[in-house]
Amino acid sequence: MTKVDDVYWKRDLILVVSQSNALWSGDPITAWPPREREDRSSLWVNMNLALGAWSYVRTYDVISNRGTLIHSLCARMRDRGMRPAVIHYGSGGTHSSVFYADRATISGWMLPFAAQQVTPNIRALLWYQGETDAQAGDGTSWQSNVAGTVAHLRTAFALPNLPLIVVKIPSNMSGAIFPYLAATRAAQDALVAADAHAQMVECANPTYADGVVHLDQPSLDRTANLIAPLI
Repeated sequence: MTKVDDVYWKRDLILVVSQSNALWSGDPITAWPPREREDRSSLWVNMNLALGAWSYVRTYDVISNRGTLIHSLCARMRDRGMRPAVIHYGSGGTHSSVFYADRATISGWMLPFAAQQVTPNIRALLWYQGETDAQAGDGTSWQSNVAGTVAHLRTAFALPNLPLIVVKIPSNMSGAIFPYLAATRAAQDALVAADAHAQMVECANPTYADGVVHLDQPSLDRTANLIAPLI
């Protein structure tokens, strides 16, 4: 993207840390509305998909109708009169302990992109991760790992009261595949209860594009509709 006019000026900036449900796992089955797939008014830099540079929100997948939670969220933010910009650090299939260990890497990657924005309004940190904790480990370390990572990011951005929005992993994922689902969900509840600047959203009874863990387009869009009013 060429840096021209006011494209970087006074954006509503969201920081995102996620696993695949927000990162790249669009729904290849359901057709996404065009404005969720191709939006030249919203900016996105994505560790995996945007090749290390700001771009407008567009699909990067070979399946041309595939969007993501971020595509829907930007559309919902625009509906509320905002000018979205999203800095997205994601890693599919990653335990919260890895994000915690890599917290300096995360902030070091995010900060230069935030600096490219002109007087941004940094509105929230969105955390959508926990599926791997529910699958591996005991689920109980999620709270301490995420709390430590969030504290580091708040310090790095000099925003001690930066709002945190946690997307709660769904309760209807397969218990056989996710034996620590209840423990991880309880840890998410505990984190939000302990953090005065945190809020939780949960998509009730989502459906899955792959039948297992990755939400389909209607469920991702419902999740985006829950997040947008909190930003």
